[in-house]
Amino acid sequence: MNEEDYRYAMDQQDYALLNKYLYRVQKLSKSDYSFRYHTETSVEDKYDGKPNLKLSMQMGKLKRVSIKSLLGLNPHKVHISVLGEIKEIS
Repeated sequence: MNEEDYRYAMDQQDYALLNKYLYRVQKLSKSDYSFRYHTETSVEDKYDGKPNLKLSMQMGKLKRVSIKSLLGLNPHKVHISVLGEIKEIS
C-alpha cells in the first residue's frame, strides 16, 4: 500500500481497506522475515494433508521478504484494539 493511500485510510478510518494489507510477524531470521495474513489461525501450510508452503504464498496467506526489500513495501506498525480499531504505533 503506498503512503498516500495509507494516510488517507488512517485519516478516514477505512478499516475495510486497511484489512486487506494487515499481516503479522510470524518468523524472523538473519536474511528474511515471514509474515502471515492477520486472520490466519493456523501456522501450518498443509493442503490435503501435505505441506505446501508455495501454495500459501500464492494464496496471499504467507509472505516472505528479505530485509532489503521490506522497506520497499512501505511497512507500518499498527495496533488493533479488541473493538477492531486500528491505531498507528510510532
